[in-house]
Amino acid sequence: MALLILAGLQMIPKDTYEAARVDGASAWQQFTKITLPLVKPALMVAVLFRTLDALRMYDLPVIMISASSNSPTAVISQLVVEDMRQNNFNSASALSTLIFLLIFFVAFVMIRFLGADVSGQRGMEKNRRRWRRPGRKGPAVAGAGVGITGAAVASEVASS
Repeated sequence: MALLILAGLQMIPKDTYEAARVDGASAWQQFTKITLPLVKPALMVAVLFRTLDALRMYDLPVIMISASSNSPTAVISQLVVEDMRQNNFNSASALSTLIFLLIFFVAFVMIRFLGADVSGQRGMEKNRRRWRRPGRKGPAVAGAGVGITGAAVASEVASS
């Protein structure tokens, strides 16, 4: 999870922070307006992976607490294994199908409604469409041209 978030943080261009600093943005504004929106896809994918891992967990409760499905901490996977050991395959199959449907539903909700961009293509399409609009003047993204202007002003001041 940490590696996914670190990769998302490293994808943020440093020029964006420099432009925000030139515009007078505070550290909190930089975090809420730049860092969080740009890290959100990686963060959502990491949360999705951890949620799916938690839903299909079997080994930790069995090893650390009890292998019995009568335990108050039993997970659904333990119930499936217990039913299979007792040759109750109908119940085990139904519980496995329920686990699959629950995991599918959670993944669907996170991808569709919470904005987890697993493929990485949604943001690229949005940016392509934004730059191709005819008749649009200036940069399409607010503050996109500020870094160049700020750097130009800084070099002019330094050379004077």
